[in-house]
Amino acid sequence: MPTDVNQWVEAVAKLTALTQDGSLQWEARSPFGERSVVGLSYYTEYKHQRLRLERRMVVDEDAASFRRGSRVERIFLEFIDNDDNSLWTFPEVDALEDLYSAVRYQTAGAKAFLDDLLSTG
Repeated sequence: MPTDVNQWVEAVAKLTALTQDGSLQWEARSPFGERSVVGLSYYTEYKHQRLRLERRMVVDEDAASFRRGSRVERIFLEFIDNDDNSLWTFPEVDALEDLYSAVRYQTAGAKAFLDDLLSTG
């Protein structure tokens, strides 16, 4: 596993760029299972690898955090199998916020709405 945080930031940034240019399409679904998901779950496939993106409530385990032991929201990007079981979770990097925002923008149809709204007289 790469230990350089920059590699993970670059990987997530590439997924964000592919999402923003429409090369990578995401599907929004209602969450299910034992995860404490906030909002919807988002699914896509890139080069035969299934991915899930979610915002979840988790207990803060960071020893340096003043919130240690309290529930906080975190974004999870995971490789999943055909039954939606988590196979591996990407490390937590700030770039996940941008990906999550881009995915929500795409799945909400915001671009098409704005294009239509601004093109009418």
